[in-house]
Amino acid sequence: KADPVLPAKVEKIVKIGRYVQVSGYVSLTGNGFVPANGGFTSVTLSGWATFRDGTGKVTSNNTYINTMVSMFINTNQYVFQTVWPNIYAQFYQNGKPVGSTSMSGSISVSGFPSGSFVYLNGSGYLNGSIYVQDAE
Repeated sequence: KADPVLPAKVEKIVKIGRYVQVSGYVSLTGNGFVPANGGFTSVTLSGWATFRDGTGKVTSNNTYINTMVSMFINTNQYVFQTVWPNIYAQFYQNGKPVGSTSMSGSISVSGFPSGSFVYLNGSGYLNGSIYVQDAE
């Protein structure tokens, strides 16, 4: 009498996921032209940032940020403006990609016109949320 064939052992793999909050400190700089008697101008602001969750395990590495601000500038008058960058960052956990998400927030930039140019810089935080799997 032959032995019955036993089914192969089946393991169920449970993937548990959650949303994590990610944030990072952003510094932006840029310069633009100032009309001779003052007026509207646009300045492209850029910088690099690394976004992380609270544990530091979910990270974006270096992310380039590029945003534009338009403002009215009076010659010889201090400039203060708030910008709201909205960028996408790619995230990794343990070196493996987990996806991308939108990062947003407000950053205050300021500067003082000098001659025909204005140099702006400022900093702040951008925040987002991304779904990651805890286990495989």
